[in-house]
Amino acid sequence: MAELEPPAYYLDLQDKKNWSRIESVKPGKSVPVWVRTENDSMAEPIKAKGMRSEDGNSFDVVVETAQGEQGGGSWNYNDLKKEKSAYLPD
Repeated sequence: MAELEPPAYYLDLQDKKNWSRIESVKPGKSVPVWVRTENDSMAEPIKAKGMRSEDGNSFDVVVETAQGEQGGGSWNYNDLKKEKSAYLPD
């Protein structure tokens, strides 16, 4: 899974619905995505906000928990899409 900045969350790249949303988001738009905490990968996923940049080149994730904690990460959009085959082989 791809790591986000502290507090450590991971973008759940094994979730087919996450991939569907990531692949379909238009530049400048956002979609809900699921992340998991670093210390407990079996815990329930946490809903986060995934946003594709206006130019379409990056995908940013922002996590805000009920306790007000925030974490986030940014990936090159095309590189992130290339990761799909590693997590969800055809």
